[in-house]
Amino acid sequence: METVAPECGPTSPLVERVCRTIKNALDGVTDDNPDVRVGRHDGPRKARLPESPPRERAFVAPLLRLSAWQGFSLELVLSHAEKLESAKSLYQACGTMRERCKLVQERLAENYPELTNA
Repeated sequence: METVAPECGPTSPLVERVCRTIKNALDGVTDDNPDVRVGRHDGPRKARLPESPPRERAFVAPLLRLSAWQGFSLELVLSHAEKLESAKSLYQACGTMRERCKLVQERLAENYPELTNA
């Protein structure tokens, strides 16, 4: 079996690449098209439009990934809030996300009234 690491051991870029490959496999991202996720949804999904600004994807992609994640564990999340400062940061981040998601829901309901009947 041929190794991909040099004799001196794995380099930082190699470790990053291996980690990214594993993360993408767990998230269901294909190498051919990183905008199409497979294996984690009930039906076909459309690829993102290429003209979508990166700042929009920076919110939408993680939101969709978090909402679809089957491994959510409240205990695991709370384990990262061992001190008051980290608890405060997490609490504030959750509040901010709640507000932003509410704005998104309101605008989607305005644009697609049939969503509120679903």
